[in-house]
Amino acid sequence: MDKKQVTDLRSELLDSRFGAKSISTIAESKRFPLHEMRDDVAFQIINDELYLDGNARQNLATFCQTWDDDNVHKLMDLSINKNWIDKEEYPQSAAIDLRCVNMVADLWHAPAPKNGQAVGTNTIGSSEACMLGGMAMKWRWRKRMEAAGKPTDKPNLVCGPVQICWHKFARYWDVELREIPMRPGQLFMDPKRMIEACDENTIGV
Repeated sequence: MDKKQVTDLRSELLDSRFGAKSISTIAESKRFPLHEMRDDVAFQIINDELYLDGNARQNLATFCQTWDDDNVHKLMDLSINKNWIDKEEYPQSAAIDLRCVNMVADLWHAPAPKNGQAVGTNTIGSSEACMLGGMAMKWRWRKRMEAAGKPTDKPNLVCGPVQICWHKFARYWDVELREIPMRPGQLFMDPKRMIEACDENTIGV
């Protein structure tokens, strides 16, 4: 094999992700690596590690989106370089956000706002939404109890078997979680037991 063939072969190997020198070293897990790595090699390493995750499409109880149309990914790519918290710099994104808030408010039959704009915000997931919703329930209950001159130190939330985020909400915000368990042949919250669990300190169900 002549020198040119060796050079060509080396070039081909270096173009290969699995033949790259950096892939032969152990990837750092607790500190920044001392040497750079090609972006395609880094992608390949992380991509291969993600194969160890569960397959969301085989999980019928998942809270994940198991499939999205290509146009959804294109729209996400259009916003990846935007800092959405800066509403003044990205006014059209903010306007689209408010349109979505109005649509959800209408879907849930929220009281009609006086100025035509429903009150709400976007979240990055259902757990964050639950936290914000729970806080709103607690603050509303606290305001009502203070107006009546009653103590506000023992709020409770009545629910059936729920997502773990509600347990976290109760722990983080010092709320008693009154969880009504399922029974044989009854895989939902019993309305009668639900009402029995409620009292003046119940912030919501």
